[in-house]
Order: sequence, then C-alpha cells, then structure tokens
Amino acid sequence: MSKHNLTILDQLTPEILGSIMSYGNIPPMGIFRVLIILSILLPMALFARPISYAGGYTLMAKSDYLKDSLYLHYSPKANYSFGIEMLEGKRGMPDRSYLRGTWLAHRLNKRNSQQNLYLDGG
Repeated sequence: MSKHNLTILDQLTPEILGSIMSYGNIPPMGIFRVLIILSILLPMALFARPISYAGGYTLMAKSDYLKDSLYLHYSPKANYSFGIEMLEGKRGMPDRSYLRGTWLAHRLNKRNSQQNLYLDGG
C-alpha cells in the first residue's frame, strides 16, 4: 500500500489510541461498563421506596429544582409513622421544618402487584 492511500485510521498507533482513551481518565471500555451498570440499576432506583417496619427508623433525602429535603421518621407500627422533615428552598421558596405523620390507610396485595393508599400531613 502506498503512502497516498493511507487514511487517518491506518495511522493510529497503540500509543495514540491509548492517549485518546486516557483523556478524562476513562479507561478503555470503562464508560461502557458504567453505562451497563447504570442501565441495570437506574430503573430499580427510580421505583425504589423505603419500607417501614414496626419499631424502625427511616432517613430519606430528596432534591429537585425547587427544594432539598431531609426526612427522618419512626414507625411504631407498620401502618403509621411520624417524624420531622426539613426543607431548604430553592428559587425563592422559603426554608422550613415541620412535623409530619403518615398513615397507611389501605393496602391490597394482588398476585403481581400491590396497592397502597397513604394519607399524610404536617
């Protein structure tokens, strides 16, 4: 093959490829591993919800474009809980803290699903 027929891909040496792959400290195939793990775990995280057990504590943290919240609650029984929620407002929303109670008013277990009706206030 003459030099005139070489393309840019023919001129890539292992050293050049290694330097391209190390840009940003991403090891070869590293980004693909991360994407595969995220594609498996992310759908589970989107639908995950903490479960309260009688005598248990739960600490939840949430953040969105309007607020950051931290919620700690205690469940004396599996169907109700009480706790405190602290909110840090964004975009003009005020900061506040309040007591909050949650009651599981109705639960229906089916073969492949579960219905829950929660009532909460605070």
